[in-house]
Amino acid sequence: MNLTRTGLSILLLSFVFVAGCQEQPADPNDNYTPTPDIETPSPGGMESTPTPS
Repeated sequence: MNLTRTGLSILLLSFVFVAGCQEQPADPNDNYTPTPDIETPSPGGMESTPTPS
Protein backbone atom coordinates (compact mmCIF):
# COMPACT_ATOMS: atom_id res chain seq x y z
CA MET A 1 0.00 0.00 0.00
CA ASN A 2 2.89 2.32 0.79
CA LEU A 3 4.36 1.73 -2.67
CA THR A 4 1.10 2.65 -4.38
CA ARG A 5 0.79 5.83 -2.38
CA THR A 6 4.39 6.80 -3.11
CA GLY A 7 3.92 6.15 -6.83
CA LEU A 8 0.79 8.28 -6.89
CA SER A 9 2.58 11.08 -5.06
CA ILE A 10 5.46 11.00 -7.54
CA LEU A 11 3.04 11.01 -10.48
CA LEU A 12 1.13 13.94 -9.04
CA LEU A 13 4.32 15.88 -8.34
CA SER A 14 5.61 15.16 -11.84
CA PHE A 15 2.33 16.25 -13.42
CA VAL A 16 2.29 19.51 -11.45
CA PHE A 17 5.96 20.14 -12.25
CA VAL A 18 5.47 19.53 -15.98
CA ALA A 19 2.29 21.62 -16.07
CA GLY A 20 4.05 24.51 -14.32
CA CYS A 21 7.13 24.20 -16.53
CA GLN A 22 5.01 24.05 -19.69
CA GLU A 23 3.63 27.53 -18.98
CA GLN A 24 7.08 29.13 -19.34
CA PRO A 25 8.20 27.41 -22.58
CA ALA A 26 4.79 28.17 -24.08
CA ASP A 27 6.26 31.31 -25.69
CA PRO A 28 9.17 29.56 -27.47
CA ASN A 29 6.81 26.76 -28.45
CA ASP A 30 4.62 29.26 -30.30
CA ASN A 31 7.65 30.57 -32.15
CA TYR A 32 8.61 27.03 -33.15
CA THR A 33 5.21 26.39 -34.75
CA PRO A 34 5.44 29.09 -37.45
CA THR A 35 8.93 27.94 -38.44
CA PRO A 36 7.78 24.57 -39.88
CA ASP A 37 4.59 26.20 -41.19
CA ILE A 38 6.63 28.47 -43.47
CA GLU A 39 8.62 25.47 -44.70
CA THR A 40 5.42 23.64 -45.67
CA PRO A 41 4.21 26.20 -48.25
CA SER A 42 7.72 26.53 -49.68
CA PRO A 43 7.73 23.04 -51.28
CA GLY A 44 4.05 23.39 -52.21
CA GLY A 45 4.73 26.59 -54.17
CA MET A 46 7.67 24.96 -55.97
CA GLU A 47 5.45 22.09 -57.06
CA SER A 48 2.86 24.55 -58.40
CA THR A 49 5.49 26.26 -60.57
CA PRO A 50 6.32 23.22 -62.74
CA THR A 51 2.64 22.26 -62.99
CA PRO A 52 1.56 25.31 -65.10
CA SER A 53 4.77 25.13 -67.12
